[in-house]
Amino acid sequence: MVREDWCSVTATSEIISTKWRPVIIDRLLERPRRFNELKRTIQRISSKVLVDNLTKLEEEGILERIVDTNPPISVQYRLTEKGRDLKEVMDAMEQWGEKWLTKEIEM
Repeated sequence: MVREDWCSVTATSEIISTKWRPVIIDRLLERPRRFNELKRTIQRISSKVLVDNLTKLEEEGILERIVDTNPPISVQYRLTEKGRDLKEVMDAMEQWGEKWLTKEIEM
């Protein structure tokens, strides 16, 4: 049963509408990454903020944390099928930004 106040746009935006989550998703769309590699690709994000966002995205089923227990132990983050399905959303955001925001910067 669908709640009357439920809206798919609102529900989606609650998952991806923070400052950093779209960037994290975009970087993981390229390929799975280790924490430090992911942090290096996102300028100005603190480790704590990255951990908090990765945790929330994992809780939402957007990404999964893969632990390789073979020495040396490593942790990698990769998108789930649910996360990979956001590719079209990320592409649309990029296209919109290129069309409208680059013009504002040039003004």
